[in-house]
Amino acid sequence: MVFAVCSIERRASLRVQASAIVVCVTANGHRIKIPPKVINFNQYGIALLCKQHLNCSHSFRISLKFKSIAIGPVEAALHNCRKLKNGEFRCGIQFRPDSPFQLDTHRIKAELHALEQLMLEAATME
Repeated sequence: MVFAVCSIERRASLRVQASAIVVCVTANGHRIKIPPKVINFNQYGIALLCKQHLNCSHSFRISLKFKSIAIGPVEAALHNCRKLKNGEFRCGIQFRPDSPFQLDTHRIKAELHALEQLMLEAATME
């Protein structure tokens, strides 16, 4: 299912529902203990549902896995982390493959794009 996050979509590329993607997040070099759940994804970013608050000042690396595809770690920046009524946190993260700290920028960009295409194809088949 492809969807816009708000009534006035600001993204050039819509995100796709992606609960089947498994992520591993490290913040300042430490792995987040309880793995977050993926809400949505595109080649530019990801929204996560986390049990703990993430700090915008930390540096983030995210590894993604979907079926036999494994990507990362990808340099990333946390843009927001909102507490929800149920006590969990909804976090919006932007991938930063052009970061000077990112290894193999071209490969990471190509893999993120390919994963987005795969997820879009899967969403249109539902």
